[in-house]
Amino acid sequence: MDDPIIILPPPSWWGTLQGLPEVSLSSMFPDLYASPVSDPRDFIIKNEAGNTILSESYKPYNFRLEIKGLKEILSMYLRRKNQELVIGGENTQIKENFQFILGVDGTKSCDVIYSRMKSNIPAEKFKGDLFLTTQYLKKITMPGGKEFLTYYFKNTGVQVSARMYYLHSSGQIMNTPYVSIESGKTGFFAFDTSFSRIKSYFPSIASDNCLFYRVGNDSYNVEYLIDRSTYPNLTQLVFMNSFGVPETLYIRGEVIQNVNASFEEGKVHHISRKWNQRENETFEASTGKIFLRDEYLMWRDLFMSPDVYIYVNGTPRKVFVTESKNSINRLKGINKSLVFTFRFADENDTWDYMRYLEWILEHGVWDDEGIWMDSGHWLDEPE
Repeated sequence: MDDPIIILPPPSWWGTLQGLPEVSLSSMFPDLYASPVSDPRDFIIKNEAGNTILSESYKPYNFRLEIKGLKEILSMYLRRKNQELVIGGENTQIKENFQFILGVDGTKSCDVIYSRMKSNIPAEKFKGDLFLTTQYLKKITMPGGKEFLTYYFKNTGVQVSARMYYLHSSGQIMNTPYVSIESGKTGFFAFDTSFSRIKSYFPSIASDNCLFYRVGNDSYNVEYLIDRSTYPNLTQLVFMNSFGVPETLYIRGEVIQNVNASFEEGKVHHISRKWNQRENETFEASTGKIFLRDEYLMWRDLFMSPDVYIYVNGTPRKVFVTESKNSINRLKGINKSLVFTFRFADENDTWDYMRYLEWILEHGVWDDEGIWMDSGHWLDEPE
């Protein structure tokens, strides 16, 4: 007598959604599939609030059902959610937990982090192991500049620290121990890493003796080199980097104002009149001195950014940036400036920016609570 045939139940993954990671960058989100599948299935994606953002029906081919193009859909959803750059504080716009439902086979979820770039770094690393920079771990900063880092705090016990490197009176380069600068937070948080803030943790060190500082720890940190050079038209930009969080760069070169005026002409009692006068003002800028090779990649990130601001008297004003035709030899072109144009989203900011530059050129200090005085000067006259 033959042995009875035992039919084993199918594996748990049969016919269910496969290929879904626990964490993914939106730019790297994979195609999903299910196999074997013999009949059409409904596919639904829901956001954290339980709202449906995608509902489709798929038919299998050769008992395999494939769902493609989700990275574009999820990137667009997060980008539309991430309309304004969060320059400081908690950022809930760049990450969301989505539910993926295929037929009646249950629900699977995935944390998706917004990103415009592709990366070989596992997405899990950006949830508590790495800063959400474009992974350039050396930056040039200025004593009066603004700097930011964004980090995922897994729990309130996680700390981010900083240490200062300075020139000792003995002539040696010394460093302080690491001091905690951020703690007690959860989730993605953008915090200030400007020189003025980090220096406040080390009051016994003279500012002029500070050479550079590191934020992070011994094994992983971002190093800020302090540039004390004088530039005639120094301007700082803050922009939404590839992860949708703030990054900064400086215009150290010249800034040229271009005015394109237009008007309509009509006649009243045989006398010509000007009507509908308009001035389209743009600025042509040069990056000026480039210190590091990685700065070219940071500028490329800025040129592709949907959200860019220029600091005018410490206040960010929104601008639209267009890269000019630049040619860089990656082997020999280091320190070659990049050229681009920008214009302000609010035309009133154009006047504030020009007056700000004029005041800098006159070696004054802009400290008038934003009030423009007559005769081309601010409240405190320069010496």
